[in-house]
Amino acid sequence: MRNILLLFIASLFYTTLFSQVEIVPADHSVYEFLKKMDAKGFIPDHTSGISPLSRSEVAGYLSEIKKSDLKEYINIDSPRLNSSDREILNDYLNEFAFETGKYLKGYTENQKKVKWQDREKHLFSYTDSSTSFYFNLNAGLYQKNGWGDSLKNKIFTSGNAGFAFRGTLFSKIGFALSYTSGRVMNGTEAEKDFAERFDPQFSKYSYSIDDGRMFSNMRGYIRYETPTKWLSIMVGKEKITQGFGYIDKLFLSDYAPPFPFINLNIKYKSIKYSFIYGNLKGDSAGVQVPSKMIATHRLDVHFGKKFKAGIWESLISSNNAFSFVNLNPLSFLVSADLNTGPTLQYENNSLLGFDFEFNPVKNIALQGTLLIDDINLKSLWDNTREANDNKFGYQAGLFYTDAFTIQGLLLKTEYTRLDPFVYTHRYNKNQFTNENYSLGHMLSPNSDEIALEMSYYPIKRLRASLLIQFQRSGEGFTYDSLGNIDINYGGDINHGERFYDTIKNVFLQGDRVNRSIFTLNLNYEPIRNYFICLRFIYKYQNLKYKKLTVLDRLIFVNAGLRF
Repeated sequence: MRNILLLFIASLFYTTLFSQVEIVPADHSVYEFLKKMDAKGFIPDHTSGISPLSRSEVAGYLSEIKKSDLKEYINIDSPRLNSSDREILNDYLNEFAFETGKYLKGYTENQKKVKWQDREKHLFSYTDSSTSFYFNLNAGLYQKNGWGDSLKNKIFTSGNAGFAFRGTLFSKIGFALSYTSGRVMNGTEAEKDFAERFDPQFSKYSYSIDDGRMFSNMRGYIRYETPTKWLSIMVGKEKITQGFGYIDKLFLSDYAPPFPFINLNIKYKSIKYSFIYGNLKGDSAGVQVPSKMIATHRLDVHFGKKFKAGIWESLISSNNAFSFVNLNPLSFLVSADLNTGPTLQYENNSLLGFDFEFNPVKNIALQGTLLIDDINLKSLWDNTREANDNKFGYQAGLFYTDAFTIQGLLLKTEYTRLDPFVYTHRYNKNQFTNENYSLGHMLSPNSDEIALEMSYYPIKRLRASLLIQFQRSGEGFTYDSLGNIDINYGGDINHGERFYDTIKNVFLQGDRVNRSIFTLNLNYEPIRNYFICLRFIYKYQNLKYKKLTVLDRLIFVNAGLRF
């Protein structure tokens, strides 16, 4: 025991050169590239189940890919990396040049030869053997237009500017802060709501109280990591994703607004564990909740190079600003809540999930996910209203890079099903939401979806993608003579009122809606850190309960720069 304690203390103070402790934001495009390289077999120890990763960890993966590609190029006439992937890799190596200097000898010095248009840009930077600091300014302009049967004509324009800095102290402590402020330049309150509803990323901004036209956003953290990377602790507000979903995730989604938290990660060989304790913005059906907390545990295990599996659990509680029960990183949340939590076991919202990923052959990955949102074993196999406690989400996905032997073509397809009331709770204050948006999949409860996404780089730094979604939903409520909800069909994540002794929950019961959504994205970065993004959405809805069809079209344009 004494030797273990001494080893732990030594790990806290030992310093490794170039160990960049700050993270790469979870919405960074490098994660899709790493997933592609994982499917190709370059980095089999990589897992997409938990993000973000540290800059040092990402740089290690990039360097491993570079070394493997050079080895293949020397020994085999046709290397595994195609020209498109090699261009993308070189851009990321330029972006992570300081970090990759640890793995690729002389790479940092080679940055002096990189052309200005390909170089990562900083207004100010400082680096030495154990400390780094980077400072940037940024600006952006957004234009969002929509027209159609439900939208009529909507025009929304906004502009923003801000700053960001990040760095590492003594190869152990990472930090970052970004702040953006802006103003609505054109658009009514209804058009602002339209911009938020159809662009979840825009919901990350908080509007000022005065006239509701000024907005701001802040993200930041401080993070400690041991030099051997077996332990890290982060406190702050950032985006965290968990789950193997390729287009969207059932557990913690790419589209969920970030929230403040404390995060503990432990990594040992093929095992990775993550604990989160955070604070959610407690809006629920328009009602403010004094305090709304989330605790999650996730354990990922690699079973060889081709099979990975994870187990996840989460607990949402409200009106309790702090709980030692939920703060314990080594516990079973549901069991701990039942033993020491509220008097009634259903007052808090508990969720449990299992997922796996399998790489059967080169370039292909498969994933499956099961989400359990409440379970009553006594009524699990019943077909009566007493079984309404049992709610499940299912997902199966395919990730196929260099699809159909077309180099650089990435294909992702996924089927998702959410039972009625998944993510909701009897008490609206305990929904699995933050700022009225789902923390999990963006699909509404009581729905299923078949989604297909294809992406390709026709020219350098131009990413073109097409997302096709076919959805079915059961929505709506019925009301009594006093105007109160009588029956809830479980299709609204912000309304979990469950009069389960009235009807049996049946999938797609209620006001039936079918949707076909086509989204074309073009992201172009002609010069590093100078970008323009174009999104076109075609949304066709068949309101079967009304025998009515609705067609809407949207165009979003976003231009920005960072220097």
